[in-house]
Amino acid sequence: KDKKKDKVEANCRTTAKSLKLAKGDVIKVKCPKKCDKKGGTVWGTKDYTADSSICKAAIHAGAMKKKGGKVKIRMIKGKKKYKGSKKHGVKTKKYGKYGASFTFVKD
Repeated sequence: KDKKKDKVEANCRTTAKSLKLAKGDVIKVKCPKKCDKKGGTVWGTKDYTADSSICKAAIHAGAMKKKGGKVKIRMIKGKKKYKGSKKHGVKTKKYGKYGASFTFVKD
């Protein structure tokens, strides 16, 4: 049986890159509250760079409320560019080419 984790207890700064996920991986992430304030940086809109804070990106994407909760991410291939935007009180930055991304998936 595959021992790979399908669930992770994250902090506000946990990134997809730090979880060493591969393209196509889908994983559930449990986020604490207030990551809109305490999270790390987020690059992108809808699709986020793999080194973005998962929990802060989740709030931006509307996948999770500011009080925290569980989200599901899927690793996808990197993009030529990412656009920044402001949504749900979280501002993300634009970025150029990056090798890996993640996006949020509904249960």
